[in-house]
Amino acid sequence: VICSDKTGTLTTNQMTVVAIAYPSTAAATLKENEVTGTSYVPIGEVVGLKSPADVADLAKVCVLCNQAVIRYADGKYERVGEPTEAALKVLAEKIGVAMFSAAT
Repeated sequence: VICSDKTGTLTTNQMTVVAIAYPSTAAATLKENEVTGTSYVPIGEVVGLKSPADVADLAKVCVLCNQAVIRYADGKYERVGEPTEAALKVLAEKIGVAMFSAAT
């Protein structure tokens, strides 16, 4: 499930993941973490994440089920593809999954 506010996409043509929620070890509860950083710059962190292994499956899905590419060109990061998919690739980088792909 992706919950989004389309305002950023419409005004800046960018999207950023600002929080993630996933099942906790306690029955029927969700754990939520804030995600820092903005735009497609893959710098930031998942606040309070004790181990990337806790959300490794989430990060893998964000990368493997994704056709967007984040590339560094002319001194800035830019996306090739859909804004939502690019935001999910950046999230995977912030989590620490080393599957980031770059266009040539």
